[in-house]
Amino acid sequence: MLDRRQILAGLGKALGTAATATVFANQLWAAAQIKPDGTSALVVIDVQNCFLPGGSLAVRDGDQVVPIINRIAKGFANVVLTQDWHTPGHVSFATSHGGKKPFETVDLKYGKQVLWPDHCVQGTEGAALSKELAIPQAALVIRKFMERWSVEENEHAELLNRFLNEAGYPTSECWQAEARAAIPFRYTFENRLYPIITNCFGKYFSGAHMVWGAINEMTTLQGYRRLWRLADHPVLEQLLRAVAREESVHSHFYWSIARLKLERSGYTRALARFIIGKFWSPVGQGTKPQAETDYVIATLFKGRDGVDFFDQNVNQRLQLLPGFVGLENVSQRIARIAL
Repeated sequence: MLDRRQILAGLGKALGTAATATVFANQLWAAAQIKPDGTSALVVIDVQNCFLPGGSLAVRDGDQVVPIINRIAKGFANVVLTQDWHTPGHVSFATSHGGKKPFETVDLKYGKQVLWPDHCVQGTEGAALSKELAIPQAALVIRKFMERWSVEENEHAELLNRFLNEAGYPTSECWQAEARAAIPFRYTFENRLYPIITNCFGKYFSGAHMVWGAINEMTTLQGYRRLWRLADHPVLEQLLRAVAREESVHSHFYWSIARLKLERSGYTRALARFIIGKFWSPVGQGTKPQAETDYVIATLFKGRDGVDFFDQNVNQRLQLLPGFVGLENVSQRIARIAL
């Protein structure tokens, strides 16, 4: 396992043309030889208050790398910032394990876990990027959510299932297995076939993939928001607001990467618009019978008010992506079900 302090010793990486900035003179010399072009990107990793002097997990003299990053960043048109972004009470925090101290280890399902001091908790000052960073062209901030993304969908389902049982709507003990077993073979087959087809378009298809994902993530997020308003149940609202906070990270990720992909190629924009215009269907269709997904859509986005809500929060945001101005079919497909 990589030591976080070692990782933070080099806070910059490049995609395409590699660039690394550290405080060591020989590495600075190497960085000076880099000649980035329009396809290069500088990735500035976790320059956050918790990792700087005075922070809860400070790297000694870590602040010295900031002016170096600022200087190198002037040579890059594309700059991406990352943030460590933990939920409160994260499993990797020593405070989440009674009697344990920072830098001790515990055995978890996936193996040994080094325990850290509480750091970079979402929304706190410690998680904020250093105010000394001066990179106005930075176009994207990626927060580290992949480790959470891999488990949260199942956890959301388990929480909602528990709520239903506590509210007097009992479900099967095997509800997850039954849901998986109900997925049609056609859907599974098509999902194995699609990569073969899309590979024919090479790198140009990735824009369409990210746009499709952005639409589905935004639809899911707005569905949760509509549900807590319609249900008007305090416990369910609290639960769904927490779920929505995590879902919003997904939608922002897909939308941001889609924008970067679409900006780079007219062919990518044209292909993505064609695919979304001709083939997009509401999230859930395919894995569930259409009657079920239509019922959910008609309930959550019922009537002109619901369709307008969807259009404002999903379709109009979609139209902000390069190449998608004036595309109305996403809202129109929801409207055909909900009106």
